[in-house]
Amino acid sequence: MLSLLRNPRWQAFTAAALIAIVAFGLLSLWQYNRAEEERIEFSAISERLESPPASLAYTDASDAVDWQRVQVTGEYDPDAQLLIRNRPQSGSNGFWVTTLLLTDEGATWVVRGWLPAAIGNLEPAPAPPSGILTVDGYARKPETAPARKADDVPAGQASAMNPEGLSELVAGPRPSSWYVIAANDPELTPVPLPEPTDSRNLSYAGQWLLFAAVVIGGWFFFLRREAAEVSAEHDQTDSTAAV
Repeated sequence: MLSLLRNPRWQAFTAAALIAIVAFGLLSLWQYNRAEEERIEFSAISERLESPPASLAYTDASDAVDWQRVQVTGEYDPDAQLLIRNRPQSGSNGFWVTTLLLTDEGATWVVRGWLPAAIGNLEPAPAPPSGILTVDGYARKPETAPARKADDVPAGQASAMNPEGLSELVAGPRPSSWYVIAANDPELTPVPLPEPTDSRNLSYAGQWLLFAAVVIGGWFFFLRREAAEVSAEHDQTDSTAAV
Protein backbone atom coordinates (compact mmCIF):
# COMPACT_ATOMS: atom_id res chain seq x y z
CA MET A 1 0.00 0.00 0.00
CA LEU A 2 2.78 2.42 0.91
CA SER A 3 4.39 1.80 -2.50
CA LEU A 4 1.67 4.02 -3.96
CA LEU A 5 3.32 6.98 -2.23
CA ARG A 6 6.10 6.80 -4.80
CA ASN A 7 3.51 7.74 -7.41
CA PRO A 8 3.73 11.50 -8.22
CA ARG A 9 -0.07 11.76 -8.19
CA TRP A 10 -0.22 10.36 -4.67
CA GLN A 11 2.68 12.52 -3.55
CA ALA A 12 0.74 15.62 -4.70
CA PHE A 13 -2.43 14.37 -3.02
CA THR A 14 -0.53 13.67 0.22
CA ALA A 15 1.10 17.12 0.17
CA ALA A 16 -2.31 18.76 -0.32
CA ALA A 17 -3.76 16.70 2.54
CA LEU A 18 -0.89 17.70 4.86
CA ILE A 19 -1.35 21.38 3.99
CA ALA A 20 -5.08 21.12 4.72
CA ILE A 21 -4.45 19.32 8.04
CA VAL A 22 -1.93 21.96 9.17
CA ALA A 23 -4.26 24.78 8.07
CA PHE A 24 -7.24 23.27 9.90
CA GLY A 25 -5.09 22.73 12.99
CA LEU A 26 -3.97 26.36 12.99
CA LEU A 27 -7.54 27.57 12.52
CA SER A 28 -8.63 25.39 15.43
CA LEU A 29 -5.85 26.82 17.60
CA TRP A 30 -6.84 30.36 16.59
CA GLN A 31 -10.47 29.75 17.58
CA TYR A 32 -9.35 28.22 20.88
CA ASN A 33 -7.19 31.27 21.62
CA ARG A 34 -10.12 33.55 20.76
CA ALA A 35 -12.29 31.58 23.20
CA GLU A 36 -9.63 31.98 25.89
CA GLU A 37 -9.40 35.74 25.23
CA GLU A 38 -13.18 36.09 25.46
CA ARG A 39 -13.23 34.03 28.66
CA ILE A 40 -10.66 36.35 30.26
CA GLU A 41 -12.51 39.43 28.98
CA PHE A 42 -15.86 38.20 30.28
CA SER A 43 -14.29 37.32 33.63
CA ALA A 44 -13.18 40.95 33.98
CA ILE A 45 -16.63 42.16 32.92
CA SER A 46 -18.29 39.84 35.45
CA GLU A 47 -16.20 41.38 38.22
CA ARG A 48 -17.30 44.87 37.18
CA LEU A 49 -20.94 43.80 36.93
CA GLU A 50 -20.90 42.42 40.46
CA SER A 51 -18.74 45.10 42.05
CA PRO A 52 -20.11 47.90 44.26
CA PRO A 53 -21.12 51.01 42.28
CA ALA A 54 -18.07 53.02 41.27
CA SER A 55 -17.65 56.76 40.82
CA LEU A 56 -16.29 57.29 37.32
CA ALA A 57 -14.67 60.40 35.97
CA TYR A 58 -16.87 61.93 33.30
CA THR A 59 -13.95 61.97 30.87
CA ASP A 60 -12.94 58.33 31.46
CA ALA A 61 -12.99 56.42 28.17
CA SER A 62 -10.83 53.44 29.19
CA ASP A 63 -11.78 49.79 28.69
CA ALA A 64 -12.22 49.51 32.47
CA VAL A 65 -15.39 51.62 32.13
CA ASP A 66 -17.25 49.01 30.11
CA TRP A 67 -20.03 47.36 32.16
CA GLN A 68 -18.79 48.94 35.38
CA ARG A 69 -21.66 49.18 37.81
CA VAL A 70 -22.48 52.81 38.62
CA GLN A 71 -25.03 55.00 40.36
CA VAL A 72 -25.71 58.42 38.86
CA THR A 73 -27.90 61.00 40.60
CA GLY A 74 -29.60 63.77 38.71
CA GLU A 75 -32.74 64.86 36.86
CA TYR A 76 -33.87 63.71 33.43
CA ASP A 77 -34.29 66.29 30.69
CA PRO A 78 -37.64 65.37 29.08
CA ASP A 79 -36.74 67.37 25.97
CA ALA A 80 -33.56 65.34 25.45
CA GLN A 81 -34.93 61.88 24.71
CA LEU A 82 -34.16 59.78 21.61
CA LEU A 83 -34.86 56.30 20.23
CA ILE A 84 -31.78 54.38 19.12
CA ARG A 85 -32.69 52.32 16.07
CA ASN A 86 -32.02 48.65 15.22
CA ARG A 87 -31.67 47.19 18.71
CA PRO A 88 -32.94 43.59 18.46
CA GLN A 89 -33.85 41.81 21.67
CA SER A 90 -35.53 38.45 22.34
CA GLY A 91 -35.89 37.81 18.61
CA SER A 92 -37.65 41.12 17.87
CA ASN A 93 -36.37 44.40 16.49
CA GLY A 94 -36.79 47.50 18.59
CA PHE A 95 -35.34 50.69 20.03
CA TRP A 96 -33.30 51.73 23.00
CA VAL A 97 -34.96 54.63 24.80
CA THR A 98 -32.21 56.99 25.90
CA THR A 99 -32.63 60.19 27.92
CA LEU A 100 -30.12 62.79 29.05
CA LEU A 101 -29.62 62.87 32.83
CA LEU A 102 -28.46 66.24 34.19
CA THR A 103 -26.26 65.99 37.28
CA ASP A 104 -24.21 68.33 39.44
CA GLU A 105 -21.04 67.14 37.67
CA GLY A 106 -22.40 67.37 34.13
CA ALA A 107 -24.68 65.21 31.99
CA THR A 108 -24.91 61.52 31.10
CA TRP A 109 -27.02 59.70 28.54
CA VAL A 110 -29.00 56.85 30.12
CA VAL A 111 -30.49 53.96 28.17
CA ARG A 112 -33.64 53.54 30.23
CA GLY A 113 -34.70 50.34 28.46
CA TRP A 114 -35.97 48.67 25.30
CA LEU A 115 -39.12 49.32 23.28
CA PRO A 116 -40.51 47.01 20.53
CA ALA A 117 -40.31 48.51 17.05
CA ALA A 118 -44.07 48.16 16.44
CA ILE A 119 -44.77 50.39 19.44
CA GLY A 120 -41.86 52.78 18.96
CA ASN A 121 -42.92 53.50 15.38
CA LEU A 122 -46.50 54.36 16.35
CA GLU A 123 -46.43 55.81 19.84
CA PRO A 124 -44.04 58.13 21.69
CA ALA A 125 -41.72 56.50 24.21
CA PRO A 126 -42.75 56.75 27.85
CA ALA A 127 -41.70 60.04 29.40
CA PRO A 128 -38.89 59.84 31.96
CA PRO A 129 -39.70 60.16 35.65
CA SER A 130 -39.50 63.70 36.98
CA GLY A 131 -37.51 65.08 39.90
CA ILE A 132 -34.14 64.15 41.34
CA LEU A 133 -33.46 60.41 41.27
CA THR A 134 -30.56 57.96 41.38
CA VAL A 135 -30.09 55.68 38.38
CA ASP A 136 -28.58 52.30 39.19
CA GLY A 137 -26.98 50.81 36.10
CA TYR A 138 -23.87 49.93 34.12
CA ALA A 139 -21.50 52.26 32.29
CA ARG A 140 -20.74 51.53 28.66
CA LYS A 141 -18.11 52.80 26.26
CA PRO A 142 -19.63 54.92 23.48
CA GLU A 143 -20.22 53.59 20.00
CA THR A 144 -17.95 55.24 17.46
CA ALA A 145 -20.49 55.42 14.62
CA PRO A 146 -22.20 58.76 13.96
CA ALA A 147 -25.29 59.36 16.08
CA ARG A 148 -27.28 59.84 12.89
CA LYS A 149 -25.90 57.93 9.91
CA ALA A 150 -28.42 59.06 7.27
CA ASP A 151 -30.57 62.06 6.55
CA ASP A 152 -33.72 59.91 6.30
CA VAL A 153 -33.60 58.91 9.99
CA PRO A 154 -36.86 60.28 11.48
CA ALA A 155 -36.79 63.08 14.02
CA GLY A 156 -36.53 61.76 17.55
CA GLN A 157 -34.46 58.77 16.43
CA ALA A 158 -30.74 58.13 16.17
CA SER A 159 -28.52 55.40 14.73
CA ALA A 160 -25.86 54.88 17.42
CA MET A 161 -25.15 55.43 21.12
CA ASN A 162 -22.64 58.16 20.52
CA PRO A 163 -23.08 60.49 23.53
CA GLU A 164 -21.50 63.58 21.99
CA GLY A 165 -23.43 63.13 18.76
CA LEU A 166 -26.70 62.62 20.64
CA SER A 167 -26.17 65.83 22.61
CA GLU A 168 -25.59 67.69 19.36
CA LEU A 169 -28.91 66.37 18.01
CA VAL A 170 -30.84 67.77 20.99
CA ALA A 171 -28.62 70.80 21.56
CA GLY A 172 -27.82 69.50 25.01
CA PRO A 173 -24.75 69.99 27.22
CA ARG A 174 -21.53 68.09 26.61
CA PRO A 175 -22.05 64.60 28.08
CA SER A 176 -19.77 62.13 29.84
CA SER A 177 -17.50 59.94 27.72
CA TRP A 178 -19.58 56.91 28.71
CA TYR A 179 -23.29 56.25 28.84
CA VAL A 180 -25.36 54.16 31.26
CA ILE A 181 -27.54 51.09 30.76
CA ALA A 182 -30.20 51.42 33.47
CA ALA A 183 -30.72 48.29 35.53
CA ASN A 184 -34.47 48.81 35.63
CA ASP A 185 -37.17 51.20 34.45
CA PRO A 186 -40.77 50.21 35.24
CA GLU A 187 -41.99 51.68 31.94
CA LEU A 188 -39.61 49.74 29.69
CA THR A 189 -38.09 46.29 29.12
CA PRO A 190 -34.59 46.07 30.66
CA VAL A 191 -31.61 45.71 28.33
CA PRO A 192 -30.02 42.29 29.07
CA LEU A 193 -26.58 42.01 30.60
CA PRO A 194 -23.76 40.31 28.66
CA GLU A 195 -23.39 36.54 28.77
CA PRO A 196 -20.36 34.30 28.07
CA THR A 197 -19.77 33.73 24.34
CA ASP A 198 -16.62 31.55 24.33
CA SER A 199 -18.68 28.37 23.68
CA ARG A 200 -19.17 29.42 20.05
CA ASN A 201 -15.42 29.73 19.48
CA LEU A 202 -14.81 26.40 21.21
CA SER A 203 -17.39 24.86 18.90
CA TYR A 204 -15.60 26.28 15.87
CA ALA A 205 -12.28 24.96 17.22
CA GLY A 206 -13.79 21.49 17.45
CA GLN A 207 -15.22 21.76 13.93
CA TRP A 208 -11.81 22.58 12.44
CA LEU A 209 -10.32 19.54 14.21
CA LEU A 210 -13.17 17.46 12.80
CA PHE A 211 -12.37 18.71 9.30
CA ALA A 212 -8.72 17.71 9.84
CA ALA A 213 -9.86 14.24 10.94
CA VAL A 214 -12.02 13.94 7.82
CA VAL A 215 -9.00 14.76 5.63
CA ILE A 216 -6.88 12.13 7.42
CA GLY A 217 -9.67 9.56 7.15
CA GLY A 218 -10.23 10.37 3.49
CA TRP A 219 -6.52 10.03 2.73
CA PHE A 220 -6.40 6.55 4.29
CA PHE A 221 -9.68 5.53 2.64
CA PHE A 222 -8.61 6.41 -0.91
CA LEU A 223 -5.11 5.00 -0.35
CA ARG A 224 -6.48 1.63 0.81
CA ARG A 225 -9.08 1.55 -1.96
CA GLU A 226 -6.54 2.20 -4.69
CA ALA A 227 -4.13 -0.31 -3.12
CA ALA A 228 -6.90 -2.91 -3.15
CA GLU A 229 -7.67 -2.13 -6.82
CA VAL A 230 -3.99 -2.43 -7.75
CA SER A 231 -3.72 -5.71 -5.82
CA ALA A 232 -6.83 -7.07 -7.57
CA GLU A 233 -5.39 -6.13 -10.96
CA HIS A 234 -2.12 -7.92 -10.13
CA ASP A 235 -4.01 -11.05 -8.99
CA GLN A 236 -6.04 -11.05 -12.21
CA THR A 237 -2.88 -10.62 -14.29
CA ASP A 238 -1.12 -13.47 -12.44
CA SER A 239 -4.20 -15.70 -12.91
CA THR A 240 -4.34 -14.97 -16.63
CA ALA A 241 -0.63 -15.62 -17.02
CA ALA A 242 -0.96 -18.96 -15.22
CA VAL A 243 -3.70 -20.10 -17.63
